[in-house]
Amino acid sequence: MTPLRPAGLAAGLLLLLTGCGVFDKEPPKPCPVALVLNEAGEVVRYRPGGGRDLLDVAYRANFGRNRLECKYKGNQLAVALDLEVVAERGPGAEAAEARIPYFVAVLDDRQKILARELFEATLAFEPGRRRAVIVEELAQRFHLNDFQSGANFEIVVGFELTPEELDENRRRRGAR
Repeated sequence: MTPLRPAGLAAGLLLLLTGCGVFDKEPPKPCPVALVLNEAGEVVRYRPGGGRDLLDVAYRANFGRNRLECKYKGNQLAVALDLEVVAERGPGAEAAEARIPYFVAVLDDRQKILARELFEATLAFEPGRRRAVIVEELAQRFHLNDFQSGANFEIVVGFELTPEELDENRRRRGAR
C-alpha cells in the first residue's frame, strides 16, 4: 500500500495552516449583545415652564456609536462598554451644560432584569457650539456557570424618561 500524499498547492496550504496553529485554536467566545432601548433612545428636555414648542427646547440627546469588548478569565467575564452620548443645545437652553440621566440594565436569556443602574452624563456646550459629545466608559463583571457565556446576557441602555417624555417618544416613533 502506498501512503497518501497531499498534492500541489493544497498540500502546501494544509501544512502552512497547521503550522500556524489555525486548527489548534478555540473559536472566540461570544460577548453579550448591547443595544439601545428604542423608546428610550432619545430625550428632549424643555426649559422650565409650560411651553413645549421648538423655542422651548433646552436640549435633545441620543446615543451615538457604542463599542463593546469582553474578556474571559476562568468563569469570569469582564465587559467594557464605551457609550457615546450626543446632545444638541436648543434655543430654550439656560445653562452651558446638560445633565442627562440614563440607565444600563443587564438581562438574562429569558429577558429577566438581573441588574439596573442609573448614571448621569454631563455634556458641556462650548461657547458658540450647539452640539456636544461625550463617551461614557462602563464596566460590568459576570460570574458564569459551566453552561453560560456572554451570549446568555444582553445589555440594554436608555435615557431615564418621565412618563410624558416616553409618550412623546412613542408618538414621534409612530409618526415616522
